[in-house]
Amino acid sequence: MLGLPSKPPYTSLAILGVLALAIFAIVHGLNGVERGQTSDIGLQKLGTLKDVGFLGPDGEKVRLSDFRGTPVVLNVWATWCGPCVEEMPSLDRLQRDFPGVQVIAVSLDKGGTAEVEKFFRQESIRHLKIYADPTMDLMASLGIEGLPVTMLIGADGREVYIYIY
Repeated sequence: MLGLPSKPPYTSLAILGVLALAIFAIVHGLNGVERGQTSDIGLQKLGTLKDVGFLGPDGEKVRLSDFRGTPVVLNVWATWCGPCVEEMPSLDRLQRDFPGVQVIAVSLDKGGTAEVEKFFRQESIRHLKIYADPTMDLMASLGIEGLPVTMLIGADGREVYIYIY
């Protein structure tokens, strides 16, 4: 009996493609699109995000506002989340291929940056910096109910697109 794969093939490529399209839209501007209105390419500007904080690569607290002026791909993930682990190489390639965009993958692992560092080494993730929120405050602050979640944030700090797995 032939079984169907548990996930469609090329999921990582599809995620990478959607993110690349959205980044193109961010870089080339979606000005004038307001909450609830759809732009010409099908993305919605969802509004200003709370200025949430999490741990940066040096273990010090950083805030979303620290990245203003640069388009951001904010990914909320954990090493214990299967789909999160699956998309991490795509996010690593995204950071490599789009150096003008800041890819911020914030881990919710209770082990913090040390756990993420170990995972990055094991999985050969070389282009992403390590961000963590072991308290999981980020989830509550952004109203996230499951993982992974990827938000595209324009250089102006406004959420442009959200992808919920």
